[in-house]
Amino acid sequence: MALEGVIIIGPQFPEGGVTTYVKTLKKYLQKEGLKVILISPYVFYPTEMNARAILRIDFIKNSFIKLIVLISNIGNIIKLASTKQSFIAHVHTAGGWSFWENSIYIIILKAFKIPVVLHMHTSEYGYAYLTSTNQVKKKLIRKIFEKSDVVIVLSKYWKKLFSKELGIPEHKLVIVPNGVDIDKFKMHNHEDCRRKLELPSNKKIIFSLGNLIERKGFRYLIKALNELVKYRRDFICFIGGSGPDRNNLQKMINAIGLEKYVKLIGYVPDDLLPIWMSAADIFVLPSLGEGVPLVMFEALASGVPFIGTKVGGIPEVIISNEYGLLVEPADPKDLAEKILIALDKEWDREKIRKYAEQFTWENITKQILKVYARLGGVKTHE
Repeated sequence: MALEGVIIIGPQFPEGGVTTYVKTLKKYLQKEGLKVILISPYVFYPTEMNARAILRIDFIKNSFIKLIVLISNIGNIIKLASTKQSFIAHVHTAGGWSFWENSIYIIILKAFKIPVVLHMHTSEYGYAYLTSTNQVKKKLIRKIFEKSDVVIVLSKYWKKLFSKELGIPEHKLVIVPNGVDIDKFKMHNHEDCRRKLELPSNKKIIFSLGNLIERKGFRYLIKALNELVKYRRDFICFIGGSGPDRNNLQKMINAIGLEKYVKLIGYVPDDLLPIWMSAADIFVLPSLGEGVPLVMFEALASGVPFIGTKVGGIPEVIISNEYGLLVEPADPKDLAEKILIALDKEWDREKIRKYAEQFTWENITKQILKVYARLGGVKTHE
């Protein structure tokens, strides 16, 4: 039976890597003529403006809202499964609560004999499993992976980890890296972008972006910049994104007197992100753990060198110092040294851009369609 549609289970917000991936995948699958039904596990997310109000919602009310969403989504899945149409389910998870919620959906989908592709986007999940001492929890996790027909991971690193630690057969694990919209992220005129953002033309611009959470390692970037000012002061670092660590990061910046050199700019609108990338001299991601971050590809597609930590699949992409530099995680001195080198270096931005062109969404979609075809879904065209 020909595939009639894809049920994508994944977030529509908050803004971030997985959300961007899900929205973009939906668009490209629809370009291929597939019917796409998106089911989202979230009903709200605390933005910077309403975070305090939302955090005042007590545990019972919060749990009640999640329960309502869960029941609604289960109903929608059962309704779709009962139509006897030919569907494949593509389930996107970033660990934590989303994995357990998605586990319920996977069990229901398999009860209706719908093929399931489980797409693992996060680094947190692998580490959480490895460090857990709860054997019952580990057994349940393994069961969900067993029920999934294919498990997509982002890199060789994660394929090896999931195969070894979770016992997933290698034939069920497929590597599909993240992709980038090379029409959106391109080499815009450097000076024009700075003028649009009202950035100084006589300063080196360091750009960083991500959810302001512990795992993203921004405190180590701030410490590194505190080292950097000992050697040069002709720079400003702009950190985009929102999250629970914002106040602590701002206090840290104020405490060490870096207000002139480090700016927390909050949420960066989607239409301005390519402008920020092209305005930057370098992009820095100081994460303690990653899958394969979308922002890395967005920076490279903009012709901007990427300075990132040796975690997850990052070293599999930054394979040469012609595209960026790698640093040890949680090491401010190493990070400061690499930023200093990067700011002094003459980068071949055209070469960086050309390298990024292999990670187009057209190529990623072809790989996804091959996974669907493997499950009896769609024909692919080489």
